[in-house]
Amino acid sequence: MFGKIFVFLIVFLSVVDSVYGHVDGAKLEEECKIADICRHDQVPICGIDSCGEMRTFIDTCDMHEFNCDSRKEIGTNYEDFRETSEKRHLISIG
Repeated sequence: MFGKIFVFLIVFLSVVDSVYGHVDGAKLEEECKIADICRHDQVPICGIDSCGEMRTFIDTCDMHEFNCDSRKEIGTNYEDFRETSEKRHLISIG
């Protein structure tokens, strides 16, 4: 019985992990390539994701490294993410 529950949890968590909060393969590959060649300039930036959550980074290279390592999509342009965030809000209340 414990084995079946364990297998179910592993499968369930894998599905949830692959569906929510991750970047598609092409975008992730691009982020990782940029992170590999980027030169750190130590100019702090604030990044924002599609849910409107903000995060501070040491510089843009740090942001690309974070995106590559965590398979997330955080950018610096608020306008790019505002529309997506507003659509999610309307869907959740709609």
